[in-house]
Amino acid sequence: MPSFVVTGANRGLGFAFIQKLSADPSNTVFALTRNKATSTDLLELQSKLNNIRVLQADITDVPSLRNVAEEVQKVTGGTLDVLINNGALLTSERSYWTIDQ
Repeated sequence: MPSFVVTGANRGLGFAFIQKLSADPSNTVFALTRNKATSTDLLELQSKLNNIRVLQADITDVPSLRNVAEEVQKVTGGTLDVLINNGALLTSERSYWTIDQ
């Protein structure tokens, strides 16, 4: 029973990963989303399949990631087979500029 954690699972590529991975009922799939309440497509898919767990976590918030790690550990017995780190943080383009002073 392989286990997968997918960050940024609410839409786009992350949601496609969840759809594909959860199609195999032997997989245990953890879908991480920043806002569980607004993840309607993800929650709908979870209601149809019993191998998906939707968890709320912000990839910039260490305590929320620790909570998710504890939840995953409870289900998997402390192991994780695959992490798909699809989540991203968009910042201002300016943060990539070099300061000459």
